Amino acid sequence: MASPLVSVVIPYYNGSKYLPITLDSLMFQSYSNIEIIIVDDASTVCDGKVVSEYVKKIRSDKVKYVVGYKGSNIVRKVVPRFNNKRKIRVFRHRSNQGATKTFNDGLHKARGKYVTYMSQDDIAHPEMISIMVAELEKRKIDFVYSDMWIINDSGRILREFVLPDYDFYYTFCRWYFAGVSKLFRRELLSKYGYFDESYKVSMDHELFSRFAIMDAKFFHIPKVLYSVRFHDDQRQVGQHSSANTTRLYQESIEICKRNLRWLKKQHRNP
Repeated sequence: MASPLVSVVIPYYNGSKYLPITLDSLMFQSYSNIEIIIVDDASTVCDGKVVSEYVKKIRSDKVKYVVGYKGSNIVRKVVPRFNNKRKIRVFRHRSNQGATKTFNDGLHKARGKYVTYMSQDDIAHPEMISIMVAELEKRKIDFVYSDMWIINDSGRILREFVLPDYDFYYTFCRWYFAGVSKLFRRELLSKYGYFDESYKVSMDHELFSRFAIMDAKFFHIPKVLYSVRFHDDQRQVGQHSSANTTRLYQESIEICKRNLRWLKKQHRNP
């Protein structure tokens, strides 16, 4: 039986320092049937070229390495660097639309049975998609999420982020504890809707708690399968700006209160 297609959406805006590393982490996944959807939110000309150059090199880049010694010669092998069967689809906005709209545009273009999205600077560990698909297929559930490493701007590990096993109160009412290392059925989007574009930062908290309220089945995988890059004060743009950090707190508190109200209406006090 063929492995189901997995769609990974990457919204991109002026992230040339990080994007190739993020894409490498997807190109070298152990799971084979992946489509990568990049939505460039009107990057500057220089940064926009990073995407096209990466896609071009998928077909041309080769690596050389020593395979052994024979007679008086060291034997070297030259092979393609990438798995050329990976599918990368690139879309570009003519003007900047912001993160939430860009996420939605990518998700609408997804064709996989399962979907996820990544920030342009995060890293998917090699077995992430394989393990997540296996759990979704075996357990007949809708949404899986895993533990993560938090890494700094240069890639050093700052801490391990261990998330709680799924419980609506602890996962969505105390804060947002389904993390960003996740994979879910694409049909949830057609059934329950996409990101609410009135949320500019905490759109994932709102969307995934909405899935849960509508009775989607969640499961926590207690393994580190992903690295989230934390920039601290080194990158004060877009989602990483101080203004958006303040907005994240405001939006998340609003969502937690909404979820608590729903929980109490169900007579399910925490």
